[in-house]
Amino acid sequence: MKNLNEKTVKPKRFTVLENGKEVLNTSKREEADKKISQLQKELKLSIVLLDNQEKRSTRYKKTIHQKNYRVEAGDFEIDSVLPPVAEPSSTEE
Repeated sequence: MKNLNEKTVKPKRFTVLENGKEVLNTSKREEADKKISQLQKELKLSIVLLDNQEKRSTRYKKTIHQKNYRVEAGDFEIDSVLPPVAEPSSTEE
C-alpha cells in the first residue's frame, strides 16, 4: 500500500542571479521582481532573471556611468550555468 501523504516537490521556476551567484530561487514572479528591484536599489551592476519553465533569461545591466538599467534578452543556456567553484590547489612534496 502506498503512502498517500507523500508531498510532491515542485522545482522552483524563477532564479535571480547577481554577478553569477544565486540570490533567490522561488516559484512566484512577484517575489523575483521584488528581489530585482531591491538589487537595483543597491546599485548592483549585473542581475539575471532565469525562467526555468519557459527556458528564458532576462539580463539587467548597468555601468557605473549609466543612470538606468538596460534590460535585454539573455541566453538561457549560458546564463543558467553557474561558474565553477575554484578548488583548493594541492601541493606535492
